[in-house]
Amino acid sequence: MEFRFGNEEKLHLVLMDYYIENRQIDLTVLKNDGIIPIELKECHEPFLASENGDWFTPSGHIVGSKDRNPFQQVQECRIKWFNLLKANKHKFRCLDNASDERPFWYSTCIVAISPSLHPNTTNKISSDSWWFRLFGLDELAKKIEFQTNKYMNFSDDELRKIASDLLSLKQKSHQTRKNTTEWENKLKERE
Repeated sequence: MEFRFGNEEKLHLVLMDYYIENRQIDLTVLKNDGIIPIELKECHEPFLASENGDWFTPSGHIVGSKDRNPFQQVQECRIKWFNLLKANKHKFRCLDNASDERPFWYSTCIVAISPSLHPNTTNKISSDSWWFRLFGLDELAKKIEFQTNKYMNFSDDELRKIASDLLSLKQKSHQTRKNTTEWENKLKERE
């Protein structure tokens, strides 16, 4: 993500392993025109993705946890973000005058499969769940830029306020170019 967005003029904040209302969220990208919660899962096999029930691979591996599948997990993230934004809408000019709840619901949520989404995976998630996306982790950075919310137009300061004030997160230092190169080499070795 840093390699993809680090030199862009537009601000992109990447939040990792944080909590909203006692719910741990793996990853979220904050950008001027979107808040994108992401649930990360590791799986090398194909599986059947559905809204209800476990996501099983042919070998019997369960993708996600035993009590909630990844769709349900990311749906819960979406609800937590809805609650947080609605309770604090007066702090953001793009949300303050919302006449209904659409701006708070109109967010994309992603399940990203590491290292990549197996080509034989079957996605049976209904098109009624328009907000849900299933990608491989290898595609995530390029797909992020196309995930937007037409109701959101946060300023850079408002994005920082979400991270620092609403979520009480502290910024970690950026990786050096050397660390980034080492990380990229490790990814190439895995492929």
